[in-house]
This record gives sequence, structure tokens and C-alpha cells, in this order.
Amino acid sequence: MEVEEDRDEGRRMGKGGESKGRGGFVQQLVKRTQAGCFALSTFLSERSVVPGMIEAHKAAGRRIMPMLQWHGEDDDMISCKWGEDSVKKMQAAGAEIDWKTFVGLQHSLRSDEVKELVAWINGRLNA
Repeated sequence: MEVEEDRDEGRRMGKGGESKGRGGFVQQLVKRTQAGCFALSTFLSERSVVPGMIEAHKAAGRRIMPMLQWHGEDDDMISCKWGEDSVKKMQAAGAEIDWKTFVGLQHSLRSDEVKELVAWINGRLNA
């Protein structure tokens, strides 16, 4: 979720990504000053430039937006370990990430996860 204020209307918006579609959103951690970003059931490639971008922006005193990254422990498409390793790399670079796994969840969403995600989004939008 990328949250920004519409300068003309005063409205706030959000974006996010799941699985392979979230790659571009994670890069937004360092490119924008929105309220937050979410990524579900995903990972960074071994050659990802994101950790380096985070380090460079932190060193320059720029803000890195908070991120939520969650993963199903039984994901059969994208290993939960890959997601966890990605989070560790980004956290080591200076990102603030809410990492959580869901027992029994495969590469999908379920109602408890969606409810928590909506609460997180609302918290970011209202911050």
C-alpha cells in the first residue's frame, strides 16, 4: 500500500501488492514519502537492489516508509523462508517492517489475514 495525499482534493490513497505483483511497491519504500506499503506472500530476488536503495536513502537522511510483509507458512509457490530472508535483508538495511506468518496459509488470502490487513491499512491512512 502506498498512501499519498491528493493535493487538489485532500484525499489519501493506498496501494499494495501480493506475490510477484508487489515488487514495484517495495521499491517505493525509498522513492516516496507515503504512509506505508504492504507486500503479501512475496520475496526479493538475490540480486535485488532494494536493500542498497534503503541503505543509501537512510544514509542521506531520507525517510523509509513503514512496511507490512506477511506470508503463509504453507505457501507452495513462494517459500516462506524466502519472504523471511527478504525481510531480514531489508531490516538490516534500515527498513521498518511488520513481518508475520500465518500457520496453515498457502499462497492465498483468508479472512483473518484480510481483517488484520484492513486494520493495518486504516491505521496507516489515519496516522
